[in-house]
Amino acid sequence: MSAVDDSSTRKRVSIFARIVPALALIIVALGSAGTAFYIRATFWAMRDAEAAGVGAVAGALAEANLFVLIALYLAIVLGFAAIIISFIRLFVDTKTSEPSFWFFVGISALSFPAPLLAWAAESMIIRALSEHTNIMEAAYTINLVTLVTVIAAPFLSLLLLVAPLLPFSSNRTRKWVVLVGVLAIELALIIFAVVFQVRTSWLYQVKEVEHF
Repeated sequence: MSAVDDSSTRKRVSIFARIVPALALIIVALGSAGTAFYIRATFWAMRDAEAAGVGAVAGALAEANLFVLIALYLAIVLGFAAIIISFIRLFVDTKTSEPSFWFFVGISALSFPAPLLAWAAESMIIRALSEHTNIMEAAYTINLVTLVTVIAAPFLSLLLLVAPLLPFSSNRTRKWVVLVGVLAIELALIIFAVVFQVRTSWLYQVKEVEHF
């Protein structure tokens, strides 16, 4: 009897509550892939050039960051929409159940490595130039990190698109947990946006003065 009651109280998990934050993270992953691709192109141009100027490289890296910055700003807007949706659902009797907190952990784990890898590759180039070391010593790592980001981000974005559409059901109704999940994602997006914006502004300054 309890099994019957349990199955009767289970509701299909809301696709809408899942798709909005997932779309935000898809945009971030794809934007990070664009940044990684541009960083990769900049790195190969440095290898081919006899002497790449600091200003030129800094300018190219700043331009590379525009991809992920635009993606992050768009994602933040979608994140606010997800917060509003979750807040409204706190006070509305819905026919669908809330996504699990682990859903938000999972989609974050699929998306956030992309901007972190792009940041790491860019940092290696900056460190080599600022410390006047041979950038070829880090060539393998830079090449690997950017290649992984460019290839993996679209694939992970596809997973992020499919995951919210899967017909899950649940009898959990702790709606505040979902609000905590989307707030955590939004906070992470804002932090990413701030650090990339600060670095981009600094790189444009380096471009003007021609030294770190």
